[in-house]
Amino acid sequence: MQILPISTISTNCSARHNQNGNGAENVNFKNMTGVLSKKIYKNAYSIISIMREQESGIKGLVGELPEIITMKLTPQNFESGRREILAAFDQVANLIRHHSRQSISDWDKINAYKKQDFTDFYRPTEAEDLLNAVFHKYDVIPKWDDVELRYINRKGHSSKGFQIVGLHDSLRNNDDDFLLKVYDTTTGDCYGELNAAQYWMTNVGRDTQKGKFYCGNLDSGYMLTKYIDEDCRRPARWISPYAYGLDYDRTKEYDVLPNDMELIEGFTKDKMTTHNIEAKRVKGYNYRWNGMVVVNKIKHEFPVAREYMENVRDHDPAKMMDYWNEQMKALDPLRMEDEDKLAGLAMGIKYLVKHGYPYAAPIEKCLSLNNDKVDQALCYVLKYLPERDAKYYFEVLAQRENPETQSILFDEIALLAKRKDKDVPVRDDINVALRDIVPSKLKAYCEIASDHCLPENRTKLRRMITISWY
Repeated sequence: MQILPISTISTNCSARHNQNGNGAENVNFKNMTGVLSKKIYKNAYSIISIMREQESGIKGLVGELPEIITMKLTPQNFESGRREILAAFDQVANLIRHHSRQSISDWDKINAYKKQDFTDFYRPTEAEDLLNAVFHKYDVIPKWDDVELRYINRKGHSSKGFQIVGLHDSLRNNDDDFLLKVYDTTTGDCYGELNAAQYWMTNVGRDTQKGKFYCGNLDSGYMLTKYIDEDCRRPARWISPYAYGLDYDRTKEYDVLPNDMELIEGFTKDKMTTHNIEAKRVKGYNYRWNGMVVVNKIKHEFPVAREYMENVRDHDPAKMMDYWNEQMKALDPLRMEDEDKLAGLAMGIKYLVKHGYPYAAPIEKCLSLNNDKVDQALCYVLKYLPERDAKYYFEVLAQRENPETQSILFDEIALLAKRKDKDVPVRDDINVALRDIVPSKLKAYCEIASDHCLPENRTKLRRMITISWY
């Protein structure tokens, strides 16, 4: 199925330009930045569905141009210059996407093979001319200089990468270039990668291993990032996607920066495999953005809930229960601004369990709030409980009349039915090997679920029951 570019979303984004400390002009643009900053969506169709529901006439822009470009614009021409430069990138992406090597003369093909430089096979010279014209017009580069789009020969069927040679990040006191990545719009990769890139830039910034994304467009199908090679500095921070409710669907990421390991493009020799997403690195940075799945919706989508859970985790274990009770008393379940905080405390119950505190009273307190988000947070706590209590509270939550709560609860069935192993820590996940599932436990949870299943979740439960038969 062909995924067509659609530009129908409404999110206000304010671009501010300030030069030499003078007053700045505010320019309002409506784009996808705010939407894609909030969470990682399940697939391209989820993003397209949101775009279709919004008012028309809104652009598919994500992110913002690098400061090295916008700083060259004056307050008088900032709005028009920004729009013109972005439009040039749109045109360049479309030219590259529709470029055919059949338009190249036989003589040029012979020269390309001799020089082993196949850039002309993948982009027309008009693409460079467009960028140079707009960069010269707004003094982004000197009049006597030109940028070059140099093809980067990396494996990938749905995108082409081009190093923008001549556009340097002089603000960071280095000669780093930028990378233009152009997508095949018949796939959903553009949606997934722009979504993940904008999420990480908003939530962790550009100094982690998640890379340095600047902007892109869902309509014209391109991404502009920092070009990473062996001359770049290594990431200043190493963050774990798991802390943000995410995980990779085929591998696990290091929770800390592996300084003591020998790195080949940012990864150890023994871990380099064809299907290992963590091998998709250069100098420690990701150059593949997608491939992540949400394993904890509350922790992923609600930063305040994540913060309150981490506050419980990081508190003195000897005083953790007192801290949890104090925080709970200070919050008002009737105030909407306290809802995320209460959900965070609910997720923090797993740390009470870890340190041997009684957990029944905190769970009952959370259940008494009759709050959907708090109930959903509790769903992620059950796998840390002893089997008997986990099964009891599973049935309590299964009787809630909220389809989303029940859906999250049913997603946890495989983890609840997983064989307990003292050497393997319990954690949020969605991938459980069949060999690790205890059939009798799976069957018991499926029976409870079937007794209370809402119509919206019958298909999901049917899949779980099918597995329990084997």
